[in-house]
Amino acid sequence: MNDVDKPPSAELGVLHLPSVIKQHARMLKINERVADALCMPLNVKQAANAVGVDYASTSRDWNKILDSMRLNIPHEEISELLPGNSRVAGLAACGNTRLE
Repeated sequence: MNDVDKPPSAELGVLHLPSVIKQHARMLKINERVADALCMPLNVKQAANAVGVDYASTSRDWNKILDSMRLNIPHEEISELLPGNSRVAGLAACGNTRLE
């Protein structure tokens, strides 16, 4: 397993949400343009529109990233990523519930 395939972990230091999103997007082979959009501090629809990508597929990709984060990052570490980010504010507590 190379570095791109490894999920980010707080053991490596402080997690930074955009880098976590990009790491999981690479693991899931999500288009880099979509990953860049999802790193923006906008809701999914606004982010998709900002970079000219399809909202529906961007939303599906976002949900894949959220699922990957839930599977690969401990609850406590996810909680540290979330302050002030309205798009993922419920991620740590929502279980399998989909966000936006």
